[in-house]
Amino acid sequence: MRQILVDWLVHVQVRLKLTNETFSLSVYILDRSLLALIEINKTNLQLLGVTCIFIAAKFEEMVMPNVADFVYVAANMFKKEHIMRMEPRVLSGLKFNLSVPYAVQFLHRYRFYTSPSKSVWAFAKFVSEVALVCYDYIRRLL
Repeated sequence: MRQILVDWLVHVQVRLKLTNETFSLSVYILDRSLLALIEINKTNLQLLGVTCIFIAAKFEEMVMPNVADFVYVAANMFKKEHIMRMEPRVLSGLKFNLSVPYAVQFLHRYRFYTSPSKSVWAFAKFVSEVALVCYDYIRRLL
């Protein structure tokens, strides 16, 4: 289920023109929320996902999409109020700790200090993006 949800979050990112940093942070928030919020069921999983990317967008984006945009991208499966009620639950579960290093930030610093070749840079980005969507795949590479 996680893989399907993260794949859907990619579509949300593209549709709302969000940055890769926002997407990476949203997956981090999602994974930590799934560990912290025991009472999340299948029906609330998409709501959790859209709330996570909504929170990440608030943290990372220069121009924040409206909450109604997130509802629209989710095909109006829930209302703005649902996202607004889920947001404090997610943030409480994370103890409001959103300042974490994640793969995209590491890769940008790596690129700045090492000046890798185009092929190394492309492969590093590919592996980090695949790891976000499908954790089982990256475990096989290691």
